[in-house]
Amino acid sequence: PDSENWHLDCSPIAALTGDMTTRKPADELEGFQMVRVGNQGIVNSRSMINIPVDIGWFEDKLFTRLAFASQNRGGYATNPYLGLDDLGRQNSLTFLGSFRFLPTDALTIDMTGTWWKSHGQGGIGQCAIAQETNIGNFQPGFYDACRESRPYTHPMNVNQVQSATSYGTWGTIQYDVGDTDWVEDIVLKSITSWRQQTTASAIDLDATPFPMVSLTSRGGSDPTKGDPGDSEQIQQEFQINGTIWDGRINFVGGFFAFWENAQRPSVTNVGIPVVTSATLNNLETDNFTWAFFSQATAALTEWASLTAGLRYSSDRKQAMQVNTNLLAEPPAVVFDG
Repeated sequence: PDSENWHLDCSPIAALTGDMTTRKPADELEGFQMVRVGNQGIVNSRSMINIPVDIGWFEDKLFTRLAFASQNRGGYATNPYLGLDDLGRQNSLTFLGSFRFLPTDALTIDMTGTWWKSHGQGGIGQCAIAQETNIGNFQPGFYDACRESRPYTHPMNVNQVQSATSYGTWGTIQYDVGDTDWVEDIVLKSITSWRQQTTASAIDLDATPFPMVSLTSRGGSDPTKGDPGDSEQIQQEFQINGTIWDGRINFVGGFFAFWENAQRPSVTNVGIPVVTSATLNNLETDNFTWAFFSQATAALTEWASLTAGLRYSSDRKQAMQVNTNLLAEPPAVVFDG
């Protein structure tokens, strides 16, 4: 089987943005299995099975496709301070299922759903000094510990974690209307998608055994650990396509809308003796976009064409940042805006 049997980017960015290209379910029973191994504990696998439903009325009308991918990489760095030897470890799982339903010759319904989860033992970094300041007077030994930092050996006081979960569904409903007295090849289309993501992390920003600065959004009973971030997107588009003037003019028009909201409640912990603090940085965003659009292309000659379009759009973007000192009694808002 060639690469077209599975064209799915399982990277974190692709999963968070929905940047996936997959083959539609086909009318034949087929499957695909791949396992790839490498050094540093790398084991990646991809599987796919395409199953047409040949039962009664659904024969030649319903087709399904299931896919699975896993990516595993062992750690290649150590944290002797916490006794960890798997820094850089990364594991992810991806499931994807889709179906194509053809209830009539003119109607096509495509639906896809996916779930993705990634968990790792944090990133790899090294402490470096750009300029020594008075911070060394408040935390004796910090600069010496920073100078002793070496690649792949990171004595940090924070157990670094980076994890993300993303899931969603998207689909297209297409109806081929056909021809009217003056418009040909009319096609109506509805495109809908929904996706949600949850992210959690713990990062030692100073990369030393000292509790200087860390950023956490892991959740749990301790409020100074923050909470996982959460975001959701919904998108809807309606289209009409067709041709006029014996196919010499092609046009498309429609309506588009996009909603997005997100919340990122992370905590910045500062452990310098004279500035000890735990600040909850809660950023909330709420965005909404809608637009009407149209475009037409006219074939003037066999070698020249003219394209013109018109679009009206409206954008509303809102963001609210609230910073709260969790160590104050009671917790005090230090910034709201």
